[in-house]
Amino acid sequence: MKRQLTLLVLLLAPAGCGSVAGGEKPQQPRPDLAQQLGISLIVMRADALNPMTGRMDERVGREIAALDGVRDVCPGLVAPISFDNLGQQGIIVQGWPPDAFMFGELKVLEGKKLSTEFRGKRGIMLGKDLARNAKLSLGSEVEMSDEKYHVLGIFEGVGMDNFRAVLLLEDAQQLMDYKGKITECTVRLKDNSEQAIKAVQAQIEGPVAAKLGLAGKIRATEPAHP
Repeated sequence: MKRQLTLLVLLLAPAGCGSVAGGEKPQQPRPDLAQQLGISLIVMRADALNPMTGRMDERVGREIAALDGVRDVCPGLVAPISFDNLGQQGIIVQGWPPDAFMFGELKVLEGKKLSTEFRGKRGIMLGKDLARNAKLSLGSEVEMSDEKYHVLGIFEGVGMDNFRAVLLLEDAQQLMDYKGKITECTVRLKDNSEQAIKAVQAQIEGPVAAKLGLAGKIRATEPAHP
């Protein structure tokens, strides 16, 4: 239970492992977050000591999406990154594909939501609390790993903390030097009965893993619910 909840905190709304200007404590994610978002499974490397250090081939997401019973898949890459020009360290940055369902869980307060039109344009979205504490606004420039990104949107995540940043997956992969890699997949099923979840879980850890040379190396875990 504790490990599952830790995964949910890291993958969906991580924030507590970095410094934040102003000294405010990050909000804590609601314990029913996975249930609220309808998440059935979280897929990651089985041998990763830290969910943010395990890397998988991004094809895992496409293979899972093709399975019977799967409604949505959000492959993602997440890691702590420093905002070099602002002295902000350990900011959690997440990368999602432009069509990822997780973008639908973000309420845009200012600016725009990242989409296909921003591919290769180094746009970044900031949680409202991160933007406020770092004194950033639309059009502000953020420098990460000697690359400059421009703030295109400020968001509020319903039920999630807002001390994080979001990039398109391709930009995150380039920034973190993990081309074609992801750290996790969040999966929503059409049927969340125990039988349906176990069936998809077996497909992911069995045929999908074997097809990609990852037999025994990935795990599909049910998130903890209160």
